Amino acid sequence: MSTSPNKIPLQDRPAGGERESSTWRQGGKFWIYGIFAAFGIFISGVGVFLFIAFSQNFDLVEDNYYEQDLVYDAQQERAQNGLDFGRDLKVEYDRPSKNIRVDFGADMRGPLQARVQLYRPADARLDEFHTLEFNKAPLRGEIDARHLAAGKWKVKITWEHEGREHFSEVELEI
Repeated sequence: MSTSPNKIPLQDRPAGGERESSTWRQGGKFWIYGIFAAFGIFISGVGVFLFIAFSQNFDLVEDNYYEQDLVYDAQQERAQNGLDFGRDLKVEYDRPSKNIRVDFGADMRGPLQARVQLYRPADARLDEFHTLEFNKAPLRGEIDARHLAAGKWKVKITWEHEGREHFSEVELEI
């Protein structure tokens, strides 16, 4: 009896609708487990993502941003005054002594009071406020930075000199 390569002779076929491959029957039972496993991994991944997302600290960088917006023009004027004066102002981090040095320059005369904000862009809880008071030249001061976390900091300085308010902002890497 001759058979074509694609056809199985009738007497060799399994009876009663059985499948031709016994390995297919054994593996065929487990496809549903694959679907459940994929679904379970997906749900677990979504759960981990949500846990991480909701555990992040996403507080506003500034607590009183609305009030700051209301006085924006005055702040811009202080910043421009600071730029006009800023050629003499030097703010730097001294690594050996772990201090932030603020120097208003040799031409500046006291008395002077400066408000210094150490602003941490990554975490508002680490922000600090300091006051530096100078009565006579040289107008230089230091702020202890040993306890500050390593990373990027902004030093915001506000002071009044000759009846004009000034503001300057310097970025430091500690």
